[in-house]
Amino acid sequence: MRICFYIEAIAAAFTTGTPYRGMLKRLAEMRCDDEIVLTALRGNANAVALQHAINLPNVRLRQIGGSRRIYNLATIMNVGLAPKIACDAAVYLTSDLEYVGRLDAPVVAHIADLSSVRDPRRSTMNAVGRRMRRAQLARLAGDPTHLTTISQFTKDDLVDWDERFAGRITVSHNGIDDVWFNEPTATRREIATQLGLPERYFIWWGFVSERKNLKGLMHAYALGVQRQRIEMPDFVLAGGGGPGLDEVLGVAERFGVRGRVHHVEWPAPETLADMVSASCGLVFPSFYEGFGLPVIEAMARDRPVVAADIPALREIAGGHGILVDPEEPEAILTGIEKLLEAPEHCEQRLRWASQFTHRANAQRYSDLIDRLVGRLSPATPQLGSAQ
Repeated sequence: MRICFYIEAIAAAFTTGTPYRGMLKRLAEMRCDDEIVLTALRGNANAVALQHAINLPNVRLRQIGGSRRIYNLATIMNVGLAPKIACDAAVYLTSDLEYVGRLDAPVVAHIADLSSVRDPRRSTMNAVGRRMRRAQLARLAGDPTHLTTISQFTKDDLVDWDERFAGRITVSHNGIDDVWFNEPTATRREIATQLGLPERYFIWWGFVSERKNLKGLMHAYALGVQRQRIEMPDFVLAGGGGPGLDEVLGVAERFGVRGRVHHVEWPAPETLADMVSASCGLVFPSFYEGFGLPVIEAMARDRPVVAADIPALREIAGGHGILVDPEEPEAILTGIEKLLEAPEHCEQRLRWASQFTHRANAQRYSDLIDRLVGRLSPATPQLGSAQ
């Protein structure tokens, strides 16, 4: 079988693309007799790097002509520009919805969440991008493409957006990298020495944006420091986000806690995992999420979690986190204080996190592809020869 994955938006080494890249490698391993064609626009160096990272003989890269701008314009104008590749199944696998048309082969389009259209005030996407998203959703609602989502919440949100999505959505939870299931390679003191951090700290990591609610987090943290009800650890922010990060650190400065807030820019996965193991726990008070990878990653390292009481994080935390109202700094502070009372070790949260693997995600995609091909595509369509 030849399976084509459109990977333009997930090839980059970026937080939202991580679970898809890991899933692709596991799927290619388990379907070693199938040909896996990774498809991206010509000139996408990250796609080339992804092919090399997977490094399996049944995986190859097909680069297609055109530009992202042309495809986006075609989407707004409701014009399909699907690449002509002979395949048995095509999967538009992206960190959001980059739907550029449909092949005659059974097609799966992936949607992570609807944050750009549900919460535009906090979205990093501009007005043109949001218009494109709405056009993509309208087009998808009107055609028979099967959809995958990363959570039951996103599935329900899609059906609420347009009831025509009902009955053709498969939920496949993200997996996390194997490194999160490994034992720490450094002690708390060694991490502190290597990175210039204190030995006690809370942690948050990811890409900074308004919907992550880091300004509210800094407000809550400052309240805790000022009131001195408990001995408050420092705070570490790992990752980045350009001007958004500067604004968050500016809020910490205004509240008088900048000296206790440390930033580590995009540590290597192994280092980040060890930083999490050494922490007092994760605080993750987002306004909106489609999944929330850090919640599972922290639990895999047996760390307690404070998370926003929103649908996706309730689902992903599975009853093993401390849930708080993200709109209320006082509620976030209460969660932070409870975090310090949480047990150091919790077998239940470790077992919960152990379900979220790339292999499990790949198996769900593999089963879905087989089901769709068996139902919809008895023969490989001849749409042109792959190059």
